Amino acid sequence: MKLRHLFYFLILFISCGRSKQTTVSDADKYSPEIIIEDSLEYYSIKDNRITVDLNKPQQASLFDYFDHIELIPLETNDDVLIGFLRKIIFHQNRYYTLDTFRGKYTVFVFDESGKFLFRIGKFGQGPGEYHVFLDDMLINRFTGNIDLLSAWGHIFTYELSGKHVKTSPQFTRHSADAYDFHAAHYFTAINEKTYIFYSVFDIYKIIYYDIDEMKIIRQEFEGNRNGFMIPSFYEYRGKEYYYRSCHNEVYELYPDSFETSYTWDFGKFNYDINMFDLESSGDITKQRDELYRIPYRFRLEGQNNMYIMAEIRLKNDVPANLMYNKSTNECKFVEHFNGSLKFRPNIITNDYVLSYCNHGELSNFVNEEVLDESNRQKFEKLLETKEELNPIIIKYKFKLSKQ
Repeated sequence: MKLRHLFYFLILFISCGRSKQTTVSDADKYSPEIIIEDSLEYYSIKDNRITVDLNKPQQASLFDYFDHIELIPLETNDDVLIGFLRKIIFHQNRYYTLDTFRGKYTVFVFDESGKFLFRIGKFGQGPGEYHVFLDDMLINRFTGNIDLLSAWGHIFTYELSGKHVKTSPQFTRHSADAYDFHAAHYFTAINEKTYIFYSVFDIYKIIYYDIDEMKIIRQEFEGNRNGFMIPSFYEYRGKEYYYRSCHNEVYELYPDSFETSYTWDFGKFNYDINMFDLESSGDITKQRDELYRIPYRFRLEGQNNMYIMAEIRLKNDVPANLMYNKSTNECKFVEHFNGSLKFRPNIITNDYVLSYCNHGELSNFVNEEVLDESNRQKFEKLLETKEELNPIIIKYKFKLSKQ
């Protein structure tokens, strides 16, 4: 990975001599750096810093970015009922969904149209079954398998067809040693044998772990044990990124290290999380009230060649969006899109953004005005259905002129 990083740096250095496209803003002229690798064009982030003014919410339409919105209802039947959709992955024209409702941990697989195909494993004590709760899942790009994570230290690995491959030995440790690794709640794979775990309640939040040798490689980000500050990982151009809900830096991860990739700059609204009492002597209500005093928190984030998009939560847990255009170095702060629509960027690619919502909240994310005739009919039928259905996937197709 270090060699690849050096290779990318050399290309960036060489590309400095290329001609640059010019975009005129109100303040001055900004010339974005256009980088070409493997016939793909993408933009760099100016000074690796994104400036946002939370005093100036801006108007925006979903059609400023997308030219088509598609609704994909996930099939509902007596055997396929999703209570709480914790995570969704789209891979090789299939949707992999992790349901964690009331201890019924299940991975359902649907085709591209939303038709149910099969489930992967099941909760139980038998061979190939996950006998503990699941907290996260990923399609491991180094093995081609799907990995399911238990907070208590097991990875259950299956082929994409659902065939059980292996179950790891327990890798968490429980002792009085402050450097021990007690729980893993989110994870990503950085190479064939190294996982990076995030622990909500451990003192060190990030743990690099060699799954072959069953040992901790390094631990980073010492902080409080508050469980409300949920972070995430995302992948872009074959690299892994990590962001934290109450911090402004986004990190690029390597097999044995990490570095800051870019920083969000909110000016006078920047804050140090240690200013807020999120421990509150274990009182969950007081912790939540304190959390809602924070000016902003990151909930979802990702990027493609043109944009960085994030859903944030303002004071009192009010949702809003940040839409950064790399080609113009401009970031819109959007409290809601025209029509009072919410936007939740769960998965971002160069072609589309994937989101999802529960059946009962569909009208908060789309309305008839943003849909073509085919999807308008789906929308009306979904609204007319009285019984609760499985979540609906919303696919936002980028404008071709933007990509």
